[in-house]
Amino acid sequence: MRTLRRLDSKVRRLVLPGRAPAELERLSAASPAEHAMTDFLRDAPFVTRSNRLVGEALQDMIACGVRALLVVGDEAVTGLVTAADLLGERAVISVHDAPGAGLHGRHADVEVSDVMTPVHELRILPAATLRSMTVGDLERLFLDEPVTHVLVVDTATSNAEKEIRGILSRSRLERHLGRPLGAA
Repeated sequence: MRTLRRLDSKVRRLVLPGRAPAELERLSAASPAEHAMTDFLRDAPFVTRSNRLVGEALQDMIACGVRALLVVGDEAVTGLVTAADLLGERAVISVHDAPGAGLHGRHADVEVSDVMTPVHELRILPAATLRSMTVGDLERLFLDEPVTHVLVVDTATSNAEKEIRGILSRSRLERHLGRPLGAA
């Protein structure tokens, strides 16, 4: 049995320690799009809290072997943060825009909430729509829209809330295809 560790002391979800990238199934443009999704019914999502420092979240990503974390707060998903968010322009702007930061603002003081993409700005795809799509359709979606990740939601639940069923990743799709998107 594998040992589990806590990602964050306030987050109730447990995650496996670092993992090596799995050999992905080779997909073609005609393959069902569902095969490219990280299905949270099979693989538990990796999460972080919105008040976690960006350096800590980056270390969590490295330890877990992922480049994106769902951001949670009060038992609900509030956004998504990627390695590019933690290291890129958003983090630098947050350092300079922090109240009272002046010239002494530090990257180490920036929280995930400062750089994440809020859930209402994420591209959402209903699971029923995904089931009718091919990998070629997904490729066109990623080429047509400036997104790196798409959340897949299941609206066929007993309550009125949307449950996140999985996530689609541009880089994972490229690994499934064995080529960059748009390169035939």
